[in-house]
Amino acid sequence: MAALQFPCTIFTTQNRMDDYSAKDMRCGDLSESQLKSQYRLVDVSTRANPYTLTKITPFNQPQSMFYGSRGEGEKITRQQCTAILFDEFRDLSRLFSIYGPYKHLIEKMITHMQYDNGKPFTSMHLDSALKEQILRDNSTENSTRLRLEKAFNTFIDCVVPPVFSTIANSDSASSIAFSNYRK
Repeated sequence: MAALQFPCTIFTTQNRMDDYSAKDMRCGDLSESQLKSQYRLVDVSTRANPYTLTKITPFNQPQSMFYGSRGEGEKITRQQCTAILFDEFRDLSRLFSIYGPYKHLIEKMITHMQYDNGKPFTSMHLDSALKEQILRDNSTENSTRLRLEKAFNTFIDCVVPPVFSTIANSDSASSIAFSNYRK
């Protein structure tokens, strides 16, 4: 077998990162009836109804004993409704991010979704969390890192130059430590 020519690609994902043409990256491609019937997104908020663009108050919630006594809620614009829904999203997310070093990330991500018009989200904290998750994932069935390591150990017989062993032990190393492979 011929020696590898560096740099070389060893592994790529099936789906590109930030692929804006992907089916799940489209906005506004589902109708109200699809959202309600296929996904059962009927009562999506306790503060605003995005289908009728009205504010929800205690007087127009079906579970309220005052339901219907004051008629329809106050009409709002699409922008006002969007702001209300994102504020509610941020408030509800706090239940899932009470503590830990990354608790502030969810609010930043939600705010980014609201205001950054499709730009990629970047965060050193998120990168750090992902690296930590990859390095600590010891699942024998689902760990990409362990699957790659097993494939390298099984199918690649190589001598790792000392420079790669040094790089692998540094903070700037990728999640694959070359020093762990057969020499």
